[in-house]
Amino acid sequence: MAMDLYGQFVGLLGGGLSPREPVSATRLETTELPAYRRERVILQAGNRLIPQYILYPKVDGRLPAILAHHQHAGEYHLGKSEVVGIAGNPSMRYAAHLAEHGYVVAAWDALGFEERNNPLFGRSYEHFLAGQALAEGACLEREYILDTMYVTDYLLTLPEVNPKAIGTIGHSLGGQNALFTLLADERVTVGVASCGIGTVRSFIEDSIVHNPAWYLPGILKIGDTPALAPLLAGKSLFISQGASDAIFPLRGVLAFAEAAKIHANVKLHVFEGGHSFPPEAQRMAWEFFDEYLSAQV
Repeated sequence: MAMDLYGQFVGLLGGGLSPREPVSATRLETTELPAYRRERVILQAGNRLIPQYILYPKVDGRLPAILAHHQHAGEYHLGKSEVVGIAGNPSMRYAAHLAEHGYVVAAWDALGFEERNNPLFGRSYEHFLAGQALAEGACLEREYILDTMYVTDYLLTLPEVNPKAIGTIGHSLGGQNALFTLLADERVTVGVASCGIGTVRSFIEDSIVHNPAWYLPGILKIGDTPALAPLLAGKSLFISQGASDAIFPLRGVLAFAEAAKIHANVKLHVFEGGHSFPPEAQRMAWEFFDEYLSAQV
């Protein structure tokens, strides 16, 4: 049953998640910080180039690793640099916080952002990429998932990483991609999604325009995001959600969370506020990783 559902899910994405190209890396620079070392790296898999940072805590032994997805916010000039704390909103530096907390963290630019943006077109470039993916029989979310899988492939080659303890985190678009990463990749077992999970039906009912990757072709026909919840079986997910978030109706968040709780260890934190990742929610997220990711052997 789960394998059939996984096949349906991959079919919605447009297939092509495996087999993947071999991945290689070129290190461009290294920066020493008090609690961790930050390396700037370019990953290559076939014709795909993925600029990223990897943060290595100054701790001995093989450590849990976390995939840190950046937000959208219409800020195409930002991506990985925001979550590692180099630029952008200081409240979004969750990759840096996690490295300071003792996790190896990878942060990269989603297609269309920062080093993978076309500054001449901005939002139009994102829609161009989504249209191109549709014309090829896939969708933009598949490209995001493939990037994450290649980053994970690379992490698993590193002697600093415990291959049995891989997690994922993100806010907004990052929370969306954290969810789809958990659904798509059996190697990733613990996730944190801040203001990034809901139902497509609630977006449509409330006339909310989301990023184009949210709209997997045919997702409503199989029962929307709650129908994909069985793919989380055996995994752990922390969902942080603002009660008054204007782009994620709370009823959609609750519908997914209730479906997911049947199959996975799910903790839902609803706070008074909007589309944000407040300090208290971040503290709870670090504790969630400590409990469910660090404990994995």
